[in-house]
Amino acid sequence: MMMRSLIVRNMKVCRDFQRVDMRDALPTAAQFWTQSDETPVGWYSNPVDSEHPVVLFTEKALVFGPKPSQRIDWHSIRDYQIEGPKTDASVVHIDTDSGNFRVQMVGKCADAGNARSIYCLGMILKMLVRVRHRSASHESSGGN
Repeated sequence: MMMRSLIVRNMKVCRDFQRVDMRDALPTAAQFWTQSDETPVGWYSNPVDSEHPVVLFTEKALVFGPKPSQRIDWHSIRDYQIEGPKTDASVVHIDTDSGNFRVQMVGKCADAGNARSIYCLGMILKMLVRVRHRSASHESSGGN
C-alpha cells in the first residue's frame, strides 16, 4: 500500500498537519523518532501541554510522544475506535498485534466545519483495517 499517498490525502485537510520530505524539517522533538530506513511523511502538532504534542507519520509507522516515543507499525493495526461524539472527539484507541495504544489529536479540519482531525486519522486506520481483513479472508479461503 502506498502509505505516503494515503496519509497526505487524508491529513492535508487538517490545519495542524505539516507535510515534510526531509528528516531535518521535522520538529526537534521528533527528529530522532524515525528509523534509518524510513521516510517521514509529515507531523501533526497538538498543543504543547497535550498528551502527545507531536504525532509523526512515516511511511512505516505512526510515532507519538513526548518521551519516550511510542510506535505503531501500519501493518500491525487490527482495529480502532474513536472515543467520544463526533464534534468533540480527540482520541483514538488502536488495537495492534503488539497491544493497544491511545493517540490524541485535538484540532479541527481546516475547511470542514466542526470535523475533528482525529477523523482524518480514522480514515487512514479504516483503510488499513479493511486491507488487513481482506487479506486475512483471502488467505483463509486458500487464495481463491
